[in-house]
Amino acid sequence: DRAGAVTLGSRELSASLVLLYGNGDAGLRCVRLARVGTWRAADQADLLRWGYPDPRGSLYFVTDLTPVPDVPNWLDSLDIRWLLPKAHRPGAPIAVTWWDVLRSGSSSAGR
Repeated sequence: DRAGAVTLGSRELSASLVLLYGNGDAGLRCVRLARVGTWRAADQADLLRWGYPDPRGSLYFVTDLTPVPDVPNWLDSLDIRWLLPKAHRPGAPIAVTWWDVLRSGSSSAGR
């Protein structure tokens, strides 16, 4: 029931790239684009040991991320809110295609 919860076999755990985003002066913006490593299980004690703030669950999926060099400049100006579904819960991951990202970029650029 947690906002960030995902299930085995989900689109989120099948992604080869992740787009990390955060709040900026101009809304939700891309912070980093990274390649996903192998997913593995970790428990709450692992997350605390690694410095994760206030883990509320007992089991997590974690991966190593490798930053993608030479990210297109337009990705920095992408307003991530255009990618979020209407019923999105803050903190919940979403899985989208590159087509969704490209369409979102053209939609947010026109606003």
